[in-house]
Amino acid sequence: MKKVLSILTAALLIMSCISVFAENDVTVVVDGQTVSFDQPPIIENGRTLVPMRAIFEALGCDVDYYEGEDGSQNVFANKGGKNISLQIGSADMYTNGDTVTLDVPAKIVGDRTLVPVRAISEALEAAVDWNGNTKTVTVESKRGAHRFVTQKITENQTGAYTLEASAKYPILYADTECPILAAINAEIKKDAEDFIEEATSLYAEIDAADADIIPEDARQITYEMDYDITLDRNNLLSIVEYYYMYTGGAHPNSHMVGKVYNLNDGSKIALTDILNTEAVDLDAIIAEGITKYFDGDTTYASLAVEEKENAGYYLTDDSLVIFYVPYQIASYAAGYPTFEVPFSPAAFKFDLSGYNLPELNLNLDGNITTAYEWIQASENDKLTVIREYEEQNTDLLGAPGVFKFNIKGKKPGFTELKLRYRRPYETDALKTLIYKLRVENNLNVTICASEIIQ
Repeated sequence: MKKVLSILTAALLIMSCISVFAENDVTVVVDGQTVSFDQPPIIENGRTLVPMRAIFEALGCDVDYYEGEDGSQNVFANKGGKNISLQIGSADMYTNGDTVTLDVPAKIVGDRTLVPVRAISEALEAAVDWNGNTKTVTVESKRGAHRFVTQKITENQTGAYTLEASAKYPILYADTECPILAAINAEIKKDAEDFIEEATSLYAEIDAADADIIPEDARQITYEMDYDITLDRNNLLSIVEYYYMYTGGAHPNSHMVGKVYNLNDGSKIALTDILNTEAVDLDAIIAEGITKYFDGDTTYASLAVEEKENAGYYLTDDSLVIFYVPYQIASYAAGYPTFEVPFSPAAFKFDLSGYNLPELNLNLDGNITTAYEWIQASENDKLTVIREYEEQNTDLLGAPGVFKFNIKGKKPGFTELKLRYRRPYETDALKTLIYKLRVENNLNVTICASEIIQ
């Protein structure tokens, strides 16, 4: 009997070791950086769960954990205009109000809240890849033609009141020195600095003598600024800045600013320069969009049209978004009355084509009889590229033809495809074509930029 018990005990110990090893063996890499966890990730039903705070912060989110009146345990995270909320043990996750059903709900392991890394990352539009051989989860934040990093300014002060101020803003990088991008970076940085200065100035103006009439737990001033890059391709850059201010009172105040830049010259693009007003009626578009926002109520349509020159707007990969801030055309409770205008070549002055393509087909003129070919410069792990050469239907000897490239997504994330027109036995090329592409999570392909080098 003792022998049997010894064998069972040994087996349980081996199984326990295997379980711990499997958990510690999972690696998570976000934007090239390995994330450290104080509680090892686990794999449950084929899904990787990781500690909540570490993964959210690695993805640039602010995160809070709170207990509901019913005893429920809840997680809330936000990044720019994206909000995520979920409840421990629930299969429902909410992203900006939309419900996402989780294969594996969030759970508590070792006093840490673990969340499914794929669902969280994709809710933030990041690309996710799993390598089963190395047990590595690779997450890439969504980006366009330019690499970017987030900078953060903070200011905290304590006196009669408490000030907590923070401002996040992006710094964008080009492959070569770019004065236009540098000027845009400087402008956005100044927005953040001005916001922090506004917060500190307000704090300095508070009359400490009046603090006695304010409950101690209400002596809090909070200023927060965040951002989204909503479009960065086809030489267009669109950024939304989000501002949150709480200085006491019934509710906080918030504000939102959209900016659209033409990267050819650095100029800001006006709303009337985005839409082709000769082909579409802007007033009618606004009236229809606002009426739809208010579920068919036409009360606010005329005021929205009157306020069109003060309306906010920004571009996404496939639309124009027009919005109004609280109190501009409706009460605070109405939020940000917002609507989208889908891209169409007739309605827009700028080209937003090339988004979310099931496949990308390139036809490049060439002449194989000269021994020159369009050749893929290097292998690409995110793309499947098939090349064919089609001769012209002619009897002329040495007539040119067309190199046809069929390109499909294989793994999500940002990548570059470089094609060179050269002889296979030579290193120099007559032409080089570079495509900056984003493979979406559905494996469709988006063109971010293209360049030809002679």
